[in-house]
Amino acid sequence: KDGNVSYVYKIGAILEPYTFIYIFQFVVLNNADSKGEIVKGGRGITVTGLSQGVEMFSRQTFENTVSITTEDIKPSQHFETLTIPELPDGPEADVFAARIVTWGLPGINPLEVRQNDQTADEVDDNYVGIGLLLRNNNVYTITCDISKQMHECPAGGVITVLIDAGSIPQSYLDPETPTGGGGFGAKVKEWDNEVNADVTI
Repeated sequence: KDGNVSYVYKIGAILEPYTFIYIFQFVVLNNADSKGEIVKGGRGITVTGLSQGVEMFSRQTFENTVSITTEDIKPSQHFETLTIPELPDGPEADVFAARIVTWGLPGINPLEVRQNDQTADEVDDNYVGIGLLLRNNNVYTITCDISKQMHECPAGGVITVLIDAGSIPQSYLDPETPTGGGGFGAKVKEWDNEVNADVTI
């Protein structure tokens, strides 16, 4: 109408992601005693053994690793009957979740690697540290080995962490106990080379 010409180009390219999303669902079992709820939710998580970057052309992730921390944790939800593959009997549980955005696991192309490409001895250590917010507002910290789950879904996915609230020491539930934690003592390969990093994509 006004004399301008518009061109539409069709580009034959596949759009592939360079970052991946892991959803961590923390399933809290035995979350009640004679005084009521034990764990109210989460207060920060740290995931170790993630790649520090990616080579853009080959999609190969860097060998050196970082730990990624987030405090973006969804509120806890109560389920009278929770049915997930890890708990087929459907117990009562409380669940809260967090999201980690990462380049992926170190030294691989996450879109090409297969689950069985690495033996257990070759898998880098992946741990998650989680601060459990207790009913008295104290924070009790635990760590879990998630290496197997992470390498079963190298291009992102859902990681399930089972937590037994009944195993939390009574001393942390006492009102006069100062805020503290159980310590983040994950044994990660080449821990001295780890870099704490907040990643925002």
